[in-house]
Amino acid sequence: MKFAYADPPYIGQSKRHYKDHEDYAGEVNHKELIDRLVEEYPDGWALSLSAPTLKQILNMCPNDVRVMVWVKPFHAWKKNVTPSYGYEPVIVSGGRQRKTFGNESVKALGYQDWVSASITMKKGLTGAKPERFCIWLFEVLNVRPGDILDDLFPGTGVVTEMYNWYINQYKDVATDLREVAKLNKQDIRKYIEEEE
Repeated sequence: MKFAYADPPYIGQSKRHYKDHEDYAGEVNHKELIDRLVEEYPDGWALSLSAPTLKQILNMCPNDVRVMVWVKPFHAWKKNVTPSYGYEPVIVSGGRQRKTFGNESVKALGYQDWVSASITMKKGLTGAKPERFCIWLFEVLNVRPGDILDDLFPGTGVVTEMYNWYINQYKDVATDLREVAKLNKQDIRKYIEEEE
């Protein structure tokens, strides 16, 4: 199966955060992006966005998408914004269907429509996603060895890096990942590699 993840510069934030990045190309046309996701990735896709733009972007999506949530216990605080934005929506379409509940199809994080993971710091690019978020995303889409995941806005490259790591770690029963999820570890990959 072939999936896509899109984490474009959020509406109105492109120039502010990414003007010095080598891939900077101005504002993203979200309507064109969503049309591309629908047409090229019928197996499934996910799109990260900011909370203030949820209504605008959701109106561009097909009716069968789901809105999921990345909860950020530690996040940026902005002057004159109260309450703070402590979450980001993630719009998800499709994904590999799960045939059962309670066995190999439900691993560490993908059985919920939300994940709790603090923002990353000093990763070289604003908005870099944490490892815990990446693994949750892979499990929501229910990816498996042999699948392709296209990261349409690679930024730091962490999503592709984590995808390759996750596929190499893949087990029918992901005991290690489940145990780490219980411990609420942020850097899941590092924790597992230290334990081995």
